[in-house]
Amino acid sequence: MCDDDSKGIEGLQALQRILEDAIEAGADAVELEYVDDGLEICCTFGNMGWGHVLTERGLIGQVIETVVEKANLEKRPRGKMHIDLFGKQQTIIVEEYESFGESVFRLILKESRRKRR
Repeated sequence: MCDDDSKGIEGLQALQRILEDAIEAGADAVELEYVDDGLEICCTFGNMGWGHVLTERGLIGQVIETVVEKANLEKRPRGKMHIDLFGKQQTIIVEEYESFGESVFRLILKESRRKRR
């Protein structure tokens, strides 16, 4: 296996852990944002949230590259990502937006509780 492949796998595994932890906690979405200390991972529950910072510099880029690639965000700000979580394929809606000149990625885990009529 080449070094680039193992880095891609590490990024995917880290992203899977982030999303599985968020789902287990009951989060509606996860936001990934660059901060001075690393990558802020914020799980949101309605209008509240909690988070932590991923400080492993090498892993930060791999996680973001995985999100961009899997959601096909190279040329657009919104996409869908198919990822294996808890042993089954899940679809995650991904939105990229700008905050203070930096990209922020919002990974939506649950659809709105309001039903469209």
